[in-house]
Amino acid sequence: MSQPGASDKSFDSADAAGAGMIRPPHRTRTWAIGFLLSAIAVGGFCWFAKGRGWKTWVLETAFPKPAKVTSTRPADGDQNVLLNEFVAVDVTLPRFRSGIDPASLTGDSVKLYRAHDQKRVEAHVNTSGAGDAIVLQPRDLLEPGTLYTFEVTPGVRDTMGTVFQPYKMSFTTSTIHKTVEFPAAFEKVPLQHDQAIFTCLAMGPDNKLYASTVDGRIIRWELNENQTLGAAQTIQTILAANKGPRMVVGIRFDPTSTADNLILWFTHGILGESGVADFTSSLSRISGPNLQTYQDIVVGLPRAHKDHLCMQLDFGPDGCIYFNQGSNSGLGAPDSKWAMRSERLLTAAMLRVDPKLITQPPLDVHSGQQYDPLAPNPAVMIYATGIRLGYDTLWHSSGHLYTAVNGSAAHANTPGSGLVNDDEQDKRTFRIDVAQRGPLARREVPALTDVAARPDYLFRVEKGGYYGHPNPRRHEFVLDGGNPTAGVDMAEVTEYPVGTQPDRNWRKPALIFGKNISPNGMIEYTSDRFGGALKGKILITRYSGGDDIVALTIGPDGLVTEMIVGIAGLRQFMDPLDLTLDSRTGALYVSEYRGSKITLMRPLKQPSATAVILKIDPNTRQPLR
Repeated sequence: MSQPGASDKSFDSADAAGAGMIRPPHRTRTWAIGFLLSAIAVGGFCWFAKGRGWKTWVLETAFPKPAKVTSTRPADGDQNVLLNEFVAVDVTLPRFRSGIDPASLTGDSVKLYRAHDQKRVEAHVNTSGAGDAIVLQPRDLLEPGTLYTFEVTPGVRDTMGTVFQPYKMSFTTSTIHKTVEFPAAFEKVPLQHDQAIFTCLAMGPDNKLYASTVDGRIIRWELNENQTLGAAQTIQTILAANKGPRMVVGIRFDPTSTADNLILWFTHGILGESGVADFTSSLSRISGPNLQTYQDIVVGLPRAHKDHLCMQLDFGPDGCIYFNQGSNSGLGAPDSKWAMRSERLLTAAMLRVDPKLITQPPLDVHSGQQYDPLAPNPAVMIYATGIRLGYDTLWHSSGHLYTAVNGSAAHANTPGSGLVNDDEQDKRTFRIDVAQRGPLARREVPALTDVAARPDYLFRVEKGGYYGHPNPRRHEFVLDGGNPTAGVDMAEVTEYPVGTQPDRNWRKPALIFGKNISPNGMIEYTSDRFGGALKGKILITRYSGGDDIVALTIGPDGLVTEMIVGIAGLRQFMDPLDLTLDSRTGALYVSEYRGSKITLMRPLKQPSATAVILKIDPNTRQPLR
């Protein structure tokens, strides 16, 4: 035993053969440490369960309910269902943080069939990225005026082995939207290449095809006369500069780039789908004949716990770079699915970067560095806000700027107007519209928990606009269009009390895709092929519901007037993520993420006989039924 005053600790020789434990000599200290450990355990428990509520967590863990279907789109008994419709299924899972087991989704466990003769509809079945929905996508268009039955069987289970309750519903397809002949059609051509998970595609000024991989490689191919892939070259500049893999999610050639002076800009972050450190995303570029020269331009950009980071970029007519910085949460307030990470000043926003103003790269925009994106003429500006996750950014030849946004899965939370800024490094709070509209009048906005899944949107982005994803750091609290009236309002959130007005700066969507679509890569078709039938239209991949590429017609006001689905050769992909156009030939290339491949869509001379043209209601911004 040590002498009083010599040490606060004593060493018990009985522990020498074990862990060499240091023990406190007094009962009071034993009690204090026990109390501290208990407090830490309780605090950790509360933090862990915070996203769903601790009572819910206890009940779900100790007394799990069956996994079951809660709703579908189309709903049971729906009429006039579109012929290109897929079935999206919302579910309730019994275990905290469990998800649907993708291996259990088969043609026998989830099925769709014609009601009068039980003829099975061939379909692709998958789950959402969050594992909280089922999506069945028919491989061909459904028949008009036909009753179909959809079933989920006990063969479906969650990741903890809980089986689903049986579920059955029926719907009838529309007799109005029949297939029409459309001038454009493509031949889908498999390509020979080494297998990889491809994220982004781009045509270079040297007329070669470039692809980024999920681990940071850039692969370029010469193109044969028949548009297939020729010799390949793998460029590992990004991996070498970062001493390891990086998740590349956007690539775009500089407008000044030439075949002899290549400059490729890209957005990237730490490779990982969860548990990733914040403020680790970057905007960089590589240049030279073999893209061998690396340079970081903007660093310290936010990063969510999961796969939200700085996304695909595009150059504007002003020569600046535009991209979306993904959200840190599901719907603006911390939740357990997103590791309780708060929104940051630059998250859930479209950023504008002026490379000419970054004279000593890299520019560190970490919030702890007190960078002010609303200062006069900043190098990195918050161009628009409330954009949850816009995978791609597109400056259209009409002068309009677009992005397609993935809505949140179910069970996320929104902030109330009383939520305080919990960023200990930076206590500043911003509204980007103060200079134009003055200070924001305080009003009470209730916080919401366990919100239902939200739709996916196409936004026509305007400078200074707010597009619906809350961020307390910017005093943006109202999700989408709020719930202003007792009637049906555009982009309404029915969980809000009636009378909840949208943010004063909120802008309506150009198109409401619906839920579980996951619209991602998009381009403007600029080729004159097909007599110009596709020229000027936006082509966009539908990664989840759809597994296809749809064409959007843009009106003079920049809003969508029609959506064309079922174009021959633009269907039946395996999770299409990005696409690019060879404007010389009119050929398209698409990266199929889960398929780990790139597919060529080569133009055909004959028209498509399987297209469906959906007119968009200007009042609801949805397809007319």
